[in-house]
Amino acid sequence: MVETAVEDIGKIKLDGITVDEGRKEFYKGFRIVPDKDGKKPKEEPIIERQRRISKNVQDLEGIVKGALGDSIKASKSHAESIAKNLAYEIAKTEGYSGKPEDLNHERILTYLTQAAQATGNPTIGNWTGLIESIMNLPAAKPGDPLYSQNSAIGQLISYIATQKDTESRRLRYLQGRFAELWQKPGIGV
Repeated sequence: MVETAVEDIGKIKLDGITVDEGRKEFYKGFRIVPDKDGKKPKEEPIIERQRRISKNVQDLEGIVKGALGDSIKASKSHAESIAKNLAYEIAKTEGYSGKPEDLNHERILTYLTQAAQATGNPTIGNWTGLIESIMNLPAAKPGDPLYSQNSAIGQLISYIATQKDTESRRLRYLQGRFAELWQKPGIGV
């Protein structure tokens, strides 16, 4: 086991920044921090971030509504279209710049598996299970009273909406790195 003095922990590097720099960045994501001129932002960072994520949710729900057309329930073709389109949205957050039709099934499953791991919902990463879960919803159309945001599709939308927000992605990354460091404080990367 590597020993590290408490005062030295802040100097450990986390992919190019020190723990202290990362801590300050993380703190700014949750608390109002005046800028260098002493001016405070208009709103809490959490509220600003939540508004951006909420807008992303609306955009993603629009994709689902577009795939369903006038239908409330999803057919197999609707469900497959929804899953492919949402996987494409994940791909874009990862830097994919190709066309949706160029995204092959293997990559789609990779992105969906990534989302399943992040959400803790294995149905999202199982193509057959995801399609079946979308088809079995009483209402797959967001906004319908029977639509459930806790369904696999709702959780997938929520995950993607958060991933599309750069600040949220960065905060999640820092949180993960801090958790790793907490486990093994003597090993800085």
